[in-house]
Amino acid sequence: MLNLEENNYELIFKDWNTEDSSNSDFSLDFPYQYLFKSKTEKSIIWISLKEEALNVEFYYDCKDSELEKKIIELNHRIRTNFGLLRTPTFKVLTKNRVGFQTEDVRTEECKLPIKPNC
Repeated sequence: MLNLEENNYELIFKDWNTEDSSNSDFSLDFPYQYLFKSKTEKSIIWISLKEEALNVEFYYDCKDSELEKKIIELNHRIRTNFGLLRTPTFKVLTKNRVGFQTEDVRTEECKLPIKPNC
């Protein structure tokens, strides 16, 4: 979808998720972050997969209006194909080793007839 080679981007960095044990299963190792740099324009693309979420971030010369248009179009294509549908959500309080935080939980839209239940 990004057509990185076609758009003159080159891979310059990968960060791998690996197990540390000596008897680990190497087939479970995978790169989860990529940094691509444009060969022709002042832009980079940072792609990361963390906690089951795919993030694509664009950094570019904001003074270049043509480049900005291309980045906005690319972001729109990604969001159209991979973005989540807006659904009702509620927040759940969670705790990790750093402290408390909230996590969004998506639900399916549910229509309940209120009158029969009154």
